[in-house]
Amino acid sequence: MNRPTIADLAKAAGVSVSTVNRLLHGTGTLRPQTADLILSAAQQIGFRSSGPLHERRRDNLPHRHLSFLMQQSHWPLCRIWAEALLGACARRTDAVIEPDVLFQGDPSPEAVAANLLKKGGSADAIAVISADHPLVGQAIDELRVKGVPVIAYVTDLSAASRAGFVGTDNWKAGRTAAWFISQTSGRPGNVFPLIGSNRYQFRDISDASFRSTCASTRPSSTSAKRS
Repeated sequence: MNRPTIADLAKAAGVSVSTVNRLLHGTGTLRPQTADLILSAAQQIGFRSSGPLHERRRDNLPHRHLSFLMQQSHWPLCRIWAEALLGACARRTDAVIEPDVLFQGDPSPEAVAANLLKKGGSADAIAVISADHPLVGQAIDELRVKGVPVIAYVTDLSAASRAGFVGTDNWKAGRTAAWFISQTSGRPGNVFPLIGSNRYQFRDISDASFRSTCASTRPSSTSAKRS
């Protein structure tokens, strides 16, 4: 039995010979759906170059270099996040994502701003966890001018140029915590919320929401004191 030809593959996939050639020889680009259609047809008819076709399919996909700026590496939660990010990038089938995770040993605004500008020289986009500070906002502004979007995640930033925020609604988180305590506390008393630096918006917003809810739900029996 004769081996299937490019013409046979094109017929089986329902595309033109030139389309198969573009994928096989890496000339031009194809939609991922078209490339998948050709690969499926190649497997069905036993086309001998199906291996190289898989490689060409990957080459045909858009390539993106994404940088993720994390907090200190000794925080177990940061390492869990980093592993999840790397796994998510590897599972993408519509693009080839090249992730770069940087654990910032120095979380100061000066260091974060410097890392943002450094990564902006090669990254297509950057995601950052950082305290809110004018220096960080200035770096984000500079990167936006260069066409490099910066996403805040976990904790939001006030920088007007940031491309977006990925995280929880921290105002609702504070209200939920206050509601839960008000429902489970057996008697009136003081509540002492423990927070870290107020420079991190997610902490500051959650704290403000928590106190506001405590004051409005049970003003005569429950109050929040800063610690």
